Amino acid sequence: MWRFRIDRTLPISISAQLKGQIEFGIMSGAMQPGERLPSVRELAAGEGIAHVTVSHVYRELTREGLIRVRPGHGTFVAGEGTGNRTDLTILQRLVDGMVGHAMAQGFTPSQINRVLTARLATGHRRRPRIAMVGLFSRATQVYARDLAEGLADLGAEVFPCTLEALKTGDIDLSERVARADVVCTMATKVREVQALLGPYHPPVLRLSFVAHPETLARLRSLPPTARLGIVSTFAEFVPTMLAGIREHSGNLCTPLCAVLDDSAQARLVVKNAAVVIYASGSEAVLADLPPSTIAIEYLHTPEPAGMEPVRALLERLFPQDGFLGKEVTIRSAGETPAPLRLGVAK
Repeated sequence: MWRFRIDRTLPISISAQLKGQIEFGIMSGAMQPGERLPSVRELAAGEGIAHVTVSHVYRELTREGLIRVRPGHGTFVAGEGTGNRTDLTILQRLVDGMVGHAMAQGFTPSQINRVLTARLATGHRRRPRIAMVGLFSRATQVYARDLAEGLADLGAEVFPCTLEALKTGDIDLSERVARADVVCTMATKVREVQALLGPYHPPVLRLSFVAHPETLARLRSLPPTARLGIVSTFAEFVPTMLAGIREHSGNLCTPLCAVLDDSAQARLVVKNAAVVIYASGSEAVLADLPPSTIAIEYLHTPEPAGMEPVRALLERLFPQDGFLGKEVTIRSAGETPAPLRLGVAK
């Protein structure tokens, strides 16, 4: 069962900490679809939290589609398990999307039928296309690259796209994502991505994420007495980030913590810390970084086991003899992927 870490010394509400930790548990794959959560009574008693606080968090998570309540049975992580499915739901959605796009371009049913029949007769002659939808541009490029490397034997073309880019209504980019064979994103963003892509979207699969190996290597190399500063993009993820840093760094000092939108506290952290560990999306703190301060991005990467549902679906959609080669292709949506640099200092 997921271990909750409520830190009452942090200037972050208990409800925000609790909600953030459940979201992170789902996003990281530590909480699997169908897994039972503690009841309101159990969680409140176990963590010393008011019942009304737990109820409020559960209601928000239920409204966001991350958990579901089965009356008489309990509360569970939403979504199906990742076992092999034999139904045709995914195939029907793909065909609906293709037909819908083709008819919107003015093609007739008979034309679509002839082309589809011909393509099926000759077999697939292209690489699978995967859209990786994330929150922040640079981090999403890293996710796309790591996903492509994890599926290298399938020769997939992987391109990054941020959630914000989809929201801005970039027609070309939205169309490109909608034409992907598979769209991957965080578990907490699946429903939002589906809504943005419309009714005929391709399969949107959840990925689980873990701390990037290079981030962990940098943390393990830190001196045990180094003054640490932590800057998180989102307040609710501070406890989880703090716990991960403590687990992997072996640092004995109490870190200074700040959330990016609290500019005064963030400047205080940057000014007084020898090492600043910042979450993806908090790169703005680097502008005020003293020359002698070490900066490490707390970056994540798709968990290898979490890629298996993507692999299974692509293998069903693209029989092995239909792939065009084995090379990995990573396409950037409008920009060139930046090199992976996890230790950044001014």
